[in-house]
Amino acid sequence: MRRKNSPFLIPLIVVAVITLILTVILLIPDGGGEKTPEGKPPEKNDPVTEIKVPEVTFKSSLEEYEKYMNAKDEKYLVLVNKEHIVGVDFEPADRIDVKDTPKNGITLERTAAKALEAMFAEMRANGFNNVFVTSAYRSYDYQKDTYNGWVNYEMQSITSDARKVLGDGYIYEKYTSKGKSGLDRTDAERVADSYSARPGTSEHQTGLCVDLMTSTMSALDESFADYPVYDWLLENAWKFGFVLRFPEDKTEITGYSFEPWHYRFVGREHAYKMYSRGVCLEEYVKSLK
Repeated sequence: MRRKNSPFLIPLIVVAVITLILTVILLIPDGGGEKTPEGKPPEKNDPVTEIKVPEVTFKSSLEEYEKYMNAKDEKYLVLVNKEHIVGVDFEPADRIDVKDTPKNGITLERTAAKALEAMFAEMRANGFNNVFVTSAYRSYDYQKDTYNGWVNYEMQSITSDARKVLGDGYIYEKYTSKGKSGLDRTDAERVADSYSARPGTSEHQTGLCVDLMTSTMSALDESFADYPVYDWLLENAWKFGFVLRFPEDKTEITGYSFEPWHYRFVGREHAYKMYSRGVCLEEYVKSLK
């Protein structure tokens, strides 16, 4: 005997079809939501992305330094480079002696100096006991002498930096083939400009940056990147408000060669955002405008 169709069968089929259609519609992207101009979801290093600074913990007791590490004054974002110049009379108003240095007369802006003390305390707590500050605040005149010293150095011989900046072909054509062993002043300045700041263009004059060395280094150079403390600083410097100022992959933007020893104070919030986005100070300041 033939079965009759249930009176509820047709309505159930209709409901199922409608449900299927609605499901398909909901799965189709509608173009909404935050996207980059290319239509991609924002990356974590996209300047438009809001990044929350995570809680930080330390092995050391650093409560007294918290207000320094987490300083939020916008003055700590001051940009000094080849395009942004400070005058001969510029100097930070409140400087104090740096503790973690064997040299006399090494100073920093007070907040940066106290944050640096905290970073050194934590470095020691993590077993890095052979690191010290070799340079911090420099006056305009001091930087003038430093820059001229490097120019004179490049005029004495053909250095590896000269070959990197000028190229072997240029050096051979202008110098080696003519029996010349050193650069003229114009070329020497071109080479020195790749690693030394002219007076007025050095952020050392702000009193917000330091150069670090280890006790086993004979000179301030890229070998600092071979020490374990460098890897630690890359991951942890932001917690104290510091950033690596001249990263290896940002030389075309900063205008300077890789300096694994040079750290700049900007305050924890800005330092973390720069660290998490993978940007240098020039890029970060531009993203805030």
